[in-house]
Amino acid sequence: VLPQQSSARPLCTEPKIHRICQPCLAAPADTVLDALRFTFAAMGGSSREPLRVDDLARPPEAEPGKEVMFCPILGLPIVPALRVRTLPGFHLLSLDAGKEALARGSYTAFGGRFVCQNLEYLHPDDKVFICAEDNKAFLNEMSMRYHRYIGHELKDRKAERKRLRERAEELKIRRAAQAAHRQQLGGPPAAAAQEVPGAGTTLGAVAAEDPYGGAAAAVPGATTSPLAA
Repeated sequence: VLPQQSSARPLCTEPKIHRICQPCLAAPADTVLDALRFTFAAMGGSSREPLRVDDLARPPEAEPGKEVMFCPILGLPIVPALRVRTLPGFHLLSLDAGKEALARGSYTAFGGRFVCQNLEYLHPDDKVFICAEDNKAFLNEMSMRYHRYIGHELKDRKAERKRLRERAEELKIRRAAQAAHRQQLGGPPAAAAQEVPGAGTTLGAVAAEDPYGGAAAAVPGATTSPLAA
């Protein structure tokens, strides 16, 4: 082990598994990281990105389906070896909470009360995927996605289409009522609606405008000449 001279060179120069020695314990964190990178590169590895102290403190991201889950009844983390899924509720509970729910026949979680008829014990290596809509647990992601599509997204789309149809019918009825109202306001008065019989013919029009005021003017379709009076 060489004495610490610069942070640019590692403390331990031998290509072996780095062990925390006395100089490394007294060295700054950046110097220790340089020594680790040098040892890793000497063993055949590659350090593409420099490590930082925050990288060592940050917890690794959990694999999908392996996240730490909490019991909705007890509010404590669920041990993978002590997990149960309620039936027919499909909710993930801890073993103690599941046994109590089975004994009572129901349990209260997620703001509601659910029936518990049986328990399904999960293997410690089983992955669990939780539906964000109703908190139901599934053992593979495809099942969870299918449940969310059929149980929630499809229902929402049907409800939206129904609402649009009802809105269209409402607008249709409203427009028909507005058209009838405008027709009543803009139509001819009642007195003008009484037309002279035969006013649509030439003779009827002449009779209606008879300057002599003869009786023939009042007879529909009269053939007598006004001079005969």
